Amino acid sequence: PVDPKRTKFALGLFHYKIEYVIGGLEYTKADGTKLVFLNKPANQGWDDAKTQDYIIDQTLRPILEVFERHPTWGVDIELQSMAIEVMAARHPKTLALLKKLVDNGQIELISFHWAAQFFLAFPREDLQRSLDLTKKIMADACLPLGQVVFNQEGQAGEGRQDLLVKNGWSIGVFPKNLWKYQHKNDDGKWAPLYKSEGGLLVVGPGGVDAKTGVDVAWHFFDDGELRAVPKTAAGPLNPYFAPDAPADPARIKEYEDQLLALEKDGWFITRIGDYARHLQAKGVAPMPAPPLLDGTWQAPSTNSVHKWM
Repeated sequence: PVDPKRTKFALGLFHYKIEYVIGGLEYTKADGTKLVFLNKPANQGWDDAKTQDYIIDQTLRPILEVFERHPTWGVDIELQSMAIEVMAARHPKTLALLKKLVDNGQIELISFHWAAQFFLAFPREDLQRSLDLTKKIMADACLPLGQVVFNQEGQAGEGRQDLLVKNGWSIGVFPKNLWKYQHKNDDGKWAPLYKSEGGLLVVGPGGVDAKTGVDVAWHFFDDGELRAVPKTAAGPLNPYFAPDAPADPARIKEYEDQLLALEKDGWFITRIGDYARHLQAKGVAPMPAPPLLDGTWQAPSTNSVHKWM
């Protein structure tokens, strides 16, 4: 239930991509030649299915189990609906756990495409077909979608916002890098909520202006595949190094301890949609969003969408 007295919100968004390594670490060319990524012997036999299974079993499942151990915690999980099909076919226990956490109100499930798409480059009808398929897959799995949308590569813009609202979602997450790229004099003290194209916007992972009386801490906002696996001097290993990166109990405990510390300090570990509901119950009025052009998460390095095109 909403509590207008709450002021400290801890949010997290895990972005998973079942196609992180499209084709797997050992793949077959059109002429039948087999190739191994980086020519590493350890990558032999890691075809598309085995690499997908690794993502589900070693990077998603351990994070779900953290939240299963703490039934008062909430978080946002974003994935392709194709991942639900993979779980239904080969990981029914993990799918059942995901459904349990969604039904408990702990997981806000985000899925805005069937497979990884650079949808900003294509006509709107292409993404609409993907959304229709996604809704069918989720209904077949008895998985209710949340009200929040975040996208592959942080794709966002007023067109995306309009489409999500017209398809029944209500809250878009707009990546802070793209926001700051478009509004270079922005000081990063964002409003807790914005309104745009008939829906709400949250800047993530962004701080909020202290004068609003609301505090936001983001405990995670990244590729979900990186949080439960070993970490090197160059950063966490990703699925391109799957044979060397099984789930690491120390890293999982580190994340769980991080959330325990936040909770002890009075932060409410919740979902983005619930955060918005609490703010509305507190009477926090959403600010009008400035003009927001189409773009992606790494806007400075990709020159918004131009390098992708």
